Amino acid sequence: MISPSKYIMLSVFFMLLISGLSGQDRQTDSLITALKKSAADTSQVNLLSTIVSTYQYTDPPKAMEYSKQMIELAKKLKFNYGLATAYSLVGGLSVEKSDFSAGAEFYKKALELVTGKEDLRSKKLYGRIKQSFGVIAYYQEDYSTAVGYYLEAAGVYKEINDNKLLLVIYNNLSGVHAIMIDKQSALKYAEECYSLSKKVKDPFRTSMACVALASAK
Repeated sequence: MISPSKYIMLSVFFMLLISGLSGQDRQTDSLITALKKSAADTSQVNLLSTIVSTYQYTDPPKAMEYSKQMIELAKKLKFNYGLATAYSLVGGLSVEKSDFSAGAEFYKKALELVTGKEDLRSKKLYGRIKQSFGVIAYYQEDYSTAVGYYLEAAGVYKEINDNKLLLVIYNNLSGVHAIMIDKQSALKYAEECYSLSKKVKDPFRTSMACVALASAK
């Protein structure tokens, strides 16, 4: 049975999702048109990344199709950041199908390409990959490992001052500590999540923070 707090969270998510579908369709059409007109360069790799992200939840097979194009082009151009992004996207699509083994393998490939890089976008991707490993561990009910990965991601997000991503990590940490029957830590991260939501000023993330706080108390 879904708890009341999770039901509220899911309701908020689906309302926001439905309200954005028509606009997303128009955006996707524009992106496909732009792709057909674009040259086979790093900008096209970035455009493919946006298209994959757009299709990720609405049409996963199509997202996978474009991600494979992205991998091929990034390899051809020797565009390592683009290739790391493509591997990460395929990892996410694999996890969505509950193929955690394949997801982990693609995340490992992505991680190898951004580890040690000092530019902002590579650091951000590094943090997101660590977060994704945490998600896999969470789904596999390896909660201690999930916490470790989430904390690594949190450290990166703090370093690059990305409060939106940090807020999500605190939400995840609150939830996993609640499952581990560590109410004190669950409340601590829920309060951190709520505090950040005041700075971020995003309706969805604010709702997420409120649910996290209510669930932890």
